[in-house]
Amino acid sequence: MRTILFAFASAALVACAASPADQHTGGTGGGGGKGDDATETGGCPIMESDADKIIAAIEGGGSCYTASGIAESCAWGSSIDVQFVSAATDVCSTGFASMPAAMKAKYDALTERCFAKYADQEGTLYRSAASFCALEVTQLFVTFYPEANPTEATVAYSAAECSANASDPEAIEKAIREAGYCGGAADTAAACAWGSSIDVQFVAAAEESCTVESMTAADKTLSDDLKAACDTALADEGGTLGRSMLSFCYLHVDQVMHSLYEPVE
Repeated sequence: MRTILFAFASAALVACAASPADQHTGGTGGGGGKGDDATETGGCPIMESDADKIIAAIEGGGSCYTASGIAESCAWGSSIDVQFVSAATDVCSTGFASMPAAMKAKYDALTERCFAKYADQEGTLYRSAASFCALEVTQLFVTFYPEANPTEATVAYSAAECSANASDPEAIEKAIREAGYCGGAADTAAACAWGSSIDVQFVAAAEESCTVESMTAADKTLSDDLKAACDTALADEGGTLGRSMLSFCYLHVDQVMHSLYEPVE
């Protein structure tokens, strides 16, 4: 089972049962970046605005899902986020030793493009944006090369709950389309996921905001290669949950490509 996709699916199902999410939950630090992209729930689990405690929580996340979730939800929108992302990347990348050279080249090229995109921009907010773009790439590749020996987190983290009526597919699709941007649409689809084949419809709604119309031929080939890697990584995941996981893996590829093409504000 691929940790991030399975953990998200399990968390989403729990959230749905309890109350019939570049991406984003409310942090407690400084303004801008991920931290300002607040949702109704799923906030930073560290109450104090203490970078050292946030880093410790990320390092003790136990899995990429939790470590990256804490990094995103506790983001300050400043250069300190580079440290948060670095700590999360260390947790997420423990399985990358098995990554073959060809995939490592794709991974390095994508993360380098994240930093190149913001290289000419001044201000610490852009250092944060570049780091979270790179983390999005890392999260995708964890689906292909899962972290080794995930453990229990030292700090509990809960992702955002579904903001729509979680028992109403039409309401969910409406909320996804009304999110207004790729990351928000994808977060809503994930938070409202059923862990079944109906998630294919939710993903299709999110992809309306994540499609890149002007993608180069080389990037289209890269996107297709990454989606083929989704097929390979999730080949053993059968049933409707497997279809859900595969559709979200495809969506994650689209998010990564969209992040690279989205204009810098």
